[in-house]
Amino acid sequence: MNREIYRQRAVRALQSVALVGALVFLAARAVSVLFGPVAGWTAALLSVAVVGIQVRNGGGFVPAGARLLAAYEASQLTGALRELADRAGLERVPRLYYLDRPEALAFTTGFGGNASILVSRGLLLSLPFREILAVLGHEIAHIRNHDLALFAVVSAVRQLTRTVAAVLTTIVLFTFPLLLLGVVAVPPNTFLYIAVIPLVSLLAQLAFLRTREFQADIGAVELTGDPEALARALEHLDATGPGWGRSDRIAEMFRTHPSTQERIARLRSFAPKQAKIRWISA
Repeated sequence: MNREIYRQRAVRALQSVALVGALVFLAARAVSVLFGPVAGWTAALLSVAVVGIQVRNGGGFVPAGARLLAAYEASQLTGALRELADRAGLERVPRLYYLDRPEALAFTTGFGGNASILVSRGLLLSLPFREILAVLGHEIAHIRNHDLALFAVVSAVRQLTRTVAAVLTTIVLFTFPLLLLGVVAVPPNTFLYIAVIPLVSLLAQLAFLRTREFQADIGAVELTGDPEALARALEHLDATGPGWGRSDRIAEMFRTHPSTQERIARLRSFAPKQAKIRWISA
């Protein structure tokens, strides 16, 4: 394996663990403000467990108008998807849906064995086959990495922090006259958990999403051996759609995807030492 790919994958894995840990910690601390530390950690860990059980092999949402592609309709595409799934070690080949829309779209829905990949007419018409393979590799990597399940868990944990902030805000508003009169007092850290902690939690969640996008890019390179194909696909998609373009550091913190330029630069850093492309048989 390319040494840089191995290093980047390890870095992203460590970042993911650290960010999930931070989100669980913030949620536990937030709940503990209302109910104490034991209840706080219990609520945070239970939310992880419950959502984890719910999403295990759960079905995903398929947009209206999407239809399942049969092998005879797109034998080259479905054959390539089958080979990518085999390379990724998936137990089942994801279902492939076609969405008759002009935008260039590709995304994954569902969890585990019930995951599906959707591709649009715009994507299939705007990219050469080599780049479509790289995009499919990215989506397969998301499935192999259980990213959609992780996204659901992270979202549920962050919701705890938001709920506590909403409850504390309601308490402060209803007791505001008494606060002004000095009849009651709130702990000094109350306003920290109303404003600052939810913001920090949001930033951690968004950073986690960006980290998993980088990890899926790395997974696509591992599956196809063709980092340049995904880099070119990103360039084409960025030029024809809204894309993720360039951004400054502040804007980057509030986005779910890294900037296209950063993703392309990281992909091309793999190319000089990359072994022969692992072509997909058609």
